[in-house]
Amino acid sequence: IKEDDSPKRARVQFGRFSKDSESLADIFRKMEMDPEVTEQTLKQPYTNVEPAALMSATQRLIAIARGDEEENDRDSIAFQQIVGPDDLFAERIIKDSDKLVRQHLLWNSTNKGRITASSGFLNKQLDTVFTRSGLAQALEETNPVETLDHMYKVLRTGEAGISSEGVPVESRNVQSTHIAIIDPVRSPESGKTGLDSRFTINVRRGTDGQIYTMLRNNKGEIVPVAAKDAAHSIIAFPGEAEKLNKRVRVMAGGKIKFIDRNAVDYWIDDSSHMFSTGSNLVPMISSTLGPRLLMGGKFYNQALPMKDAEAPLVQSLSDDNKSSFEELYGTKAGAIKSDVKGRVVKVTDDEIHIKTAKGVVKKDLYHNFPFNRQSVTADSEITIKRNECVKVMRICEYTMIKGDRVLSVDNNTGKSTWSLITNFKSFDSGDKIILRVTTASGRSVGVTSDHSLITLDGKGDLVPVFPADVEVGKTRLPIAFINEAGVEVTEQPQAYCMLRMLLVGLYLAKGRISLAQPNMIVIAHTGDSHARQVIDLLNAARTSTEYRAYWHGENICLTDPELSLWLRSNFGRSSSSKHIPDFVFNLDHLSRAKLLSGYIAGSGCLHVDSNGDVQLCAKTASRSLRDGLVTLLSTLGVFATKSTIITPDDDGWGNAYCFRVLSGDVRRKFAVYPWFFYDDREDKLFDLLNDSYRSSPYSRLPAPKDKHDRKAFYAQFDNISHFIYKNVSAGSIPKKYLNRCTGSFRRWAESAVLWDTVVSIEPVAYDGFVYDLCVEDSEAFCVDGGLLVHNTYMHNTPRVAVGDHVNVGDLLASSNTTDANGTLALGKNLRTVYM
Repeated sequence: IKEDDSPKRARVQFGRFSKDSESLADIFRKMEMDPEVTEQTLKQPYTNVEPAALMSATQRLIAIARGDEEENDRDSIAFQQIVGPDDLFAERIIKDSDKLVRQHLLWNSTNKGRITASSGFLNKQLDTVFTRSGLAQALEETNPVETLDHMYKVLRTGEAGISSEGVPVESRNVQSTHIAIIDPVRSPESGKTGLDSRFTINVRRGTDGQIYTMLRNNKGEIVPVAAKDAAHSIIAFPGEAEKLNKRVRVMAGGKIKFIDRNAVDYWIDDSSHMFSTGSNLVPMISSTLGPRLLMGGKFYNQALPMKDAEAPLVQSLSDDNKSSFEELYGTKAGAIKSDVKGRVVKVTDDEIHIKTAKGVVKKDLYHNFPFNRQSVTADSEITIKRNECVKVMRICEYTMIKGDRVLSVDNNTGKSTWSLITNFKSFDSGDKIILRVTTASGRSVGVTSDHSLITLDGKGDLVPVFPADVEVGKTRLPIAFINEAGVEVTEQPQAYCMLRMLLVGLYLAKGRISLAQPNMIVIAHTGDSHARQVIDLLNAARTSTEYRAYWHGENICLTDPELSLWLRSNFGRSSSSKHIPDFVFNLDHLSRAKLLSGYIAGSGCLHVDSNGDVQLCAKTASRSLRDGLVTLLSTLGVFATKSTIITPDDDGWGNAYCFRVLSGDVRRKFAVYPWFFYDDREDKLFDLLNDSYRSSPYSRLPAPKDKHDRKAFYAQFDNISHFIYKNVSAGSIPKKYLNRCTGSFRRWAESAVLWDTVVSIEPVAYDGFVYDLCVEDSEAFCVDGGLLVHNTYMHNTPRVAVGDHVNVGDLLASSNTTDANGTLALGKNLRTVYM
């Protein structure tokens, strides 16, 4: 190939060049540069890559190589652009992310002859800020301070940023240009160290989108200084202005220096202006080591609201030199102060009304307002009502459909109810502490340490309680019942359906279908009379008269392919895989009772305890079956406790999963449903039953603890027996004593809701997703057979009463993250002394 042919070949091959193609110099001239950056690096404000700019850059490189000049700080904040959510949204529309406008809007508009766009047309572009930028994340919302802290968060990673894997060490360091703009200490102790930072409390964002820090100029005025201007200004450290020294300590040219005070451009007014929210809450910050401040600055973000929390005895003085940061941030943590002068005319759980000269002003209050990402573990079982059908599933298997309702408890009526689900969330548990809460009935739930349980307060209302505030052995949690909430019957009772359910109960207890003979149903029996009843049942439930049950040793057999397939596919084959399908919960109550009658006939155990109460128990090799039977009992208004018998791994047998029916329910339901399919066992139960039984520990309500609440509680009775005083002093009171109560506790006495005592709270190892439901009105939902839990909350307590006169700045309400004075309170003060 001849040398002269090269340009010609290139034009032919690539088809992009012509004889009039631009020269390389022309292309360079079109390349734009930031004149503000080049003025600092090349001493001239170049806007394009022109020969003069290239010459200046070359001269700078030679000077740096010789050591005559220092290289520029590439991590200087002056060379970086800080963007916020509005910039990210605007950028996607201006630059037409995913070519949505060009490929869809303009194309369709060209065909129609006019520009038309449906509502939400740009949603896809805007949604990518949350789904693809890497800059959006769900808040933990452990407490309001954590939310406030995230408002000052600044990242160097994510879309258009740098990757955490490719960051040079020097880029993680504290930069001199961060002074009074970015907290030099606040950062995670992980791979994001130096990349995940916080703005200082003195930072503002201008209408031009730039970040400004508030500094004092030489005229004594507080002025906003852009971050890029502050980067190459001489800034004096806090306290230097008050000194009479001629030379003061400053940050200049990336170095800490002592220079003549007349050369200073700006002064930092207060040392708190160099730190973020969390750091400023650490007292005596100037005497605190950096690593300790790094940890201490995050402790407030991780703190949970506590019962009777206290504001710190030693607090951090704020920049106004009058109040502490704990007092200032009290309003950020939920405390509400009046911004008007007037008289309080109405106070409720949800609002305070103040009458002013201009009219009535309403102040909204937080009333058990739910936070985010306080969740239960994947194995938590929830009870859902969808299209009038009851479904029981693990929460990790749930997919929300509009109109779904979850089993809950209505505080107003005291009864079990179906509450509307408004949202369903799942999150990676991350470094959350997971606690396993277990109750006396054997129910349990895995929750994050900041997820609430529910108990009864001294006024008789349901209130959330954090695991940290639970008194093991004393705190009682409500248990809801499906039958009280209501079960819609999908089919009317039919004799054939009831026969089928009797057979299902026996099959689940004593039946099997082998792999070798998949069409044969085998039911084990324990006597001749039982065998005859089983034969009659199988012959009545068979699908065709050509099949007939027969006696084979200790078993009764029936070969019926259709019936066998129905049992296998709906209820499982092996003893460890048997379960109760959802459709059973929506059968008529007689059919549900028949299934239990068949199961308890096969696996139930009867005995009388030392108190003369009848104990009805059963056990199975399938945990799913045990839990399903407990749920089935709940649909009939029967309460059962749960337990597990652990067998050694080398024993050859699996664990046994047990349940026990309350003695009172055994007698109460005996008059309605037969407990045993076998006649002789039903007769034995009749002989064992007493005319009366002891009050169950699960029918005892939490009693008021506070002396004022107890006084109000006693006032709800006309005559108080010594039994009431005795039980209230013990911490709980039986429902039967509340029938004469005229106040709010009466509704709980008339309710089916029972009360289960917490017996243990233990941290557990858990690495996976956690889940939560948002529930209309109450934010409460039931898990594991009726145990009620609550999404973590923000709550206000009014500190004024009707008739009070308030001025601007007076406290109207404190929160569960402040003390009674509205001061931030997320812990307790130590009462120890070191000697």
